[in-house]
Amino acid sequence: MNRQEFLKRLTDGLSQLPQAEIDKTVIFYSEMLDDMIEDGYTETDAIASMGAPEEIARQVLQDLPITTLVKSRVKSKMRLGAANIVLLVLGSPIWLTLLLALAVILLAVYAVIWSVIVALFAVVIGLALMSVMLIFSPLFPQFIYGISALSAVGMGFAGAGISILLFHTSVFISKMLIRMSASIIRGIKSLFIKRRENDEKSC
Repeated sequence: MNRQEFLKRLTDGLSQLPQAEIDKTVIFYSEMLDDMIEDGYTETDAIASMGAPEEIARQVLQDLPITTLVKSRVKSKMRLGAANIVLLVLGSPIWLTLLLALAVILLAVYAVIWSVIVALFAVVIGLALMSVMLIFSPLFPQFIYGISALSAVGMGFAGAGISILLFHTSVFISKMLIRMSASIIRGIKSLFIKRRENDEKSC
């Protein structure tokens, strides 16, 4: 595969994007090829090291904001014939309701994910503050009721140990939840990308 074929296949893979975005990406990879060739690679080796242009295009699409993919999808549908437009208008009470329901569900999922993350760290911070107060409670005996200063300090150190353990657990859970939310976004993007590819194949 030569340079022209590589860039042509890359352009075809990005066909659902606005022309300005396609040109920007193609220029970027064309300049990357130039840099690699200047560094001593042959054109064939440089292209081979980059991978398949279709995979590059798919990764570029995955990295784009979902709003950009939706806009490009809507613009492509604006070229529909009159019959299809009539069907879209007549079916709008159904598909618009489903679209709004999906948006609400996704918003709720994100709200739950970030609420869990905030709650986890709130518990950790609260426990850590309480532990510090217990450790230094002998300095303020008026705040200790029914327990000895030694017991308060012991509970403070125990709480500090638990808060450290909970902090690392919270960080791990937070990373998992953030990865899950990223997977949801990638899944939604994949739907738009696959639907676009299927539309092009059916044309």
